Amino acid sequence: MIEPKAENDQLLRKSKHNKDYIYDNGSSNSPRYKTYLGEFILVSAAFLWGTAFVFQKNASEIISPGLFNSVRYFVGFFSIICIILFLGFIRNKKNQISENRKTILTTNKKKELLIFGFIAGIWLGLGSLLQQISLSYVSITKAGFITGLYIVFVPIIQSIWKRQLHSWQLLVAILIAFIGLCIVNFIGIDSQNNFFIKEIRDINEYDIVLLISSIIWAMHVITIDYATDKGIPAWHLSSVQALVCALISGLFALFFEDITSQISSLLTTPMIIAILYTGVISTAFGFSLQAIGQKSVPSTTAALILSLESFFTAVMGWLILAEVINLPEGIGFFLMLLAAMMASIIPNKAL
Repeated sequence: MIEPKAENDQLLRKSKHNKDYIYDNGSSNSPRYKTYLGEFILVSAAFLWGTAFVFQKNASEIISPGLFNSVRYFVGFFSIICIILFLGFIRNKKNQISENRKTILTTNKKKELLIFGFIAGIWLGLGSLLQQISLSYVSITKAGFITGLYIVFVPIIQSIWKRQLHSWQLLVAILIAFIGLCIVNFIGIDSQNNFFIKEIRDINEYDIVLLISSIIWAMHVITIDYATDKGIPAWHLSSVQALVCALISGLFALFFEDITSQISSLLTTPMIIAILYTGVISTAFGFSLQAIGQKSVPSTTAALILSLESFFTAVMGWLILAEVINLPEGIGFFLMLLAAMMASIIPNKAL
C-alpha cells in the first residue's frame, strides 16, 4: 500500500510534466499548489539573479573573471553549507526528520547527489566563466539578449533528446518571449518618438562565446530538471555544484590569470560587496531556489520564467539608478511577462 506522502510525491512528479493531471484538493500539499509555489520560487530566483547582474558587470572591469567567479562560488558554497547545518539543527530540534529519512539523505541519494551535482557544477562553471569573460568586451544589452536565448535552446535540446515536440501553446509562448527579447535589445526610440533599429555591430568572437554559454545554461536547466526528478535535496545539490564551479574557476585563474596582482583589488569595499551579494544572494539563494522551484516545474517552463532575470535587471536600474524604460523596452518586457504567465497555465503535453 502506498503511503499518502509517497502517493502525493508521485502525483507531483506526474503533474510537473503534464498539468492536465493536476488536481486541487484545497490543501497546501496538493500538486497544483506545489506547482504554483515552484513557479513563484523560480520568479524569486530570477529576481535575485537580475539584481546581481550589475555587480557582475562592475566586477568584470576590476578583476579577472576566473578569480571573481572562484571567490564568488566559494563564498556561495560555504553559505549553503551554513544554511544546510542551520536547517538540520532546526529540523532535529523539532523532531521532523526520522532516523529512516536521515539514512536516505546520507546513503541512497549520495551517489546521485555527487553525479548530478558534478555535472550541474560543470555546466554552471563553464557558463558563468564564459559569461564573465564576455562582459568585459560586450555591452550589457547584447550580453542579455544572447544569454536569454537559452529559453529557445532548452525546448530544442529536450525535443532532440526525448524525440518529441512540446505542445504548440508552449512553443507560442517561447516565440513570444523571443520576440520580446528582440524588441528590448534591438528596437529604440528617438527624441521625436520615432522607432529605429539599433546599430548591431559585426559578430565577434565574444558573441560566439556568449552563444556557447547560452547553450550551456540550457544544459544546466535541463540537468537540474533531471536531478530534481530523482528527489535530490535542493540545498545539497546547490552546494555540490557551487563547489565544482568554484574549483573550475579557480583552476582557470591559476593557469591563465595573474592572481597575485589582483589581491588588493579583492579587498576593496566595492569588490567585497559585489562578492558577498553575488556569492550569498545570487549563488547560495538564487541557484538553490532554482533547484527547489524546478522540483515541480518542467525545464522548458522554468527557462521561460527564469528569463525574467533581464526584466528585473531593467526594473532595478529604473528604481535604483533612475534609468528610463522607453516604450519599446516596455513592450518587450510585457511580452516576456505574458510568455511567462502563459507557460505557467498551459498544458505541458508533447505533440
